Amino acid sequence: MIHSQENKIIAIDVDDVISSTIPSLLKYFWEIHNINIEYENLTNYRLSLLEEFASRNISENKIHEYWNNFFNSSYWNEIIPIEWSIEWINKIKNLWYDIVLITARWESLQDYTLEWLDKYFPKNSFKEVHFTWVYHWSSIPKSMICKKLWIKLIIEDNVHNCLELAEFNIKSYLFPRPWNLQIKTNNPHILRVDNWWQII
Repeated sequence: MIHSQENKIIAIDVDDVISSTIPSLLKYFWEIHNINIEYENLTNYRLSLLEEFASRNISENKIHEYWNNFFNSSYWNEIIPIEWSIEWINKIKNLWYDIVLITARWESLQDYTLEWLDKYFPKNSFKEVHFTWVYHWSSIPKSMICKKLWIKLIIEDNVHNCLELAEFNIKSYLFPRPWNLQIKTNNPHILRVDNWWQII
């Protein structure tokens, strides 16, 4: 498929933008590992930096093992869509936009992710799905995919991704999440939005 600047394409992140991933993860930590983290206190995606993990000397490698176990657990299968995401993605489609998903999930989760999308979202909701984590601790920047596809707008929850995208004049709509609230930015390319209603 040939993309040009004329294509109306929007990129959307997956975890905690259209899928309610973190609540399931926190439930898994509490019920399986007796690690109690309130959603509001998850102020960093680097879990080893959180007091609940640092105080127990839980290493990055151990947390990586926890993630793998989570992916293979019933908690992973309990993930549901973010409220109103299905309805508003359909509205975006009705405005004649193509939607490309760009997720930091590992490529090994591709089959599960595509099955989950088929389960909850109407057929052909998404033009393409890209996975940026190729293997353990190695990823490609989302800006690389956006530049390749001439994407000028992404809906995100990771402020670091937004800042990196802004370097290439790519605009971000940033959902407020505990892990991005402490990072203040006045970058004109980043607009915080409260919910899917506000995006439209």
